[in-house]
Amino acid sequence: MSHLRTAYPGAPALLAALLLVTGACKKDGGVPAYLQLGDIQLSTAAAEGSASHRISDVWVYADDELLGVWEAGGRIPVLRDGATDIKLIAGIRRNGIGDDRQQYPFYATYQTTLDLVPEQTQVLSPTFSYFDDLTFWIEDFDGNGYSFERDPVSDTVLYVWDTLSHPVEEIFEGRASGAFFLDAQRPFFSYVYDGDPFNMAIDAPVYLEMNYRSDARMLIGVEVVSDGGGVERIPYLYVSPSDQDDPSMPWKKIYIDLRQAWAYPGAYDKRFYIECVLPSGQSTAQVYLDNIKVVQR
Repeated sequence: MSHLRTAYPGAPALLAALLLVTGACKKDGGVPAYLQLGDIQLSTAAAEGSASHRISDVWVYADDELLGVWEAGGRIPVLRDGATDIKLIAGIRRNGIGDDRQQYPFYATYQTTLDLVPEQTQVLSPTFSYFDDLTFWIEDFDGNGYSFERDPVSDTVLYVWDTLSHPVEEIFEGRASGAFFLDAQRPFFSYVYDGDPFNMAIDAPVYLEMNYRSDARMLIGVEVVSDGGGVERIPYLYVSPSDQDDPSMPWKKIYIDLRQAWAYPGAYDKRFYIECVLPSGQSTAQVYLDNIKVVQR
């Protein structure tokens, strides 16, 4: 199998309705072959950071005909016989919202050719990759220090939580993750990205990717400098905690679309910040972060 590192044009931005079967299994008396979607993987180069992903859906094409939008594990009827060009476009849940399924603009289209046989099922386990022409900023907490600055009003700090001193389940991957903790004496966390500012065009796609586990919701906000030189902070998106009804608190991944948040005419030197407040009714809260990426063209 192989993948094509070029965009595939003409795909609609949102086809959630096609998560249902998009048509009858038989058409004009035809008998379908079937594709079984298996595990979905992401391959990354060193400069692209972690290969963790949350590809939730794929847009499936056979010989350039859209077959629908399918979740991993879906069994897809294909009215083809013999060599068939299959293209898959990776989809994510934008801003972590289940009903906002979007083609991720930074994953290249996967392409392969399969010899389909009516009534037979072939398992397809695609490996996606990033496009080649992207720019990454990455904080994986595996180096010395990190690219965040503490806000003076923050009464707690961001720790580098490493594998030498802490349980493995508290570190997502690599040598360390970030972590912070809240309680009644330290109920507020606020840190801002303090690396080189982002100055992409207003209409340029840009996403913040992040792995996290938490029992408190976080606020992702944006900071911009206006033409007049003033700094403005704008609350943007609340990230729901990952803890479950049982005692577990799994790691999750979120893709945050920053284009709308940063799309202000005359704004430049764009940054983002993370805030968290101790939830009402909780005596403590804990948040772990890893593989924070800003991806743009």
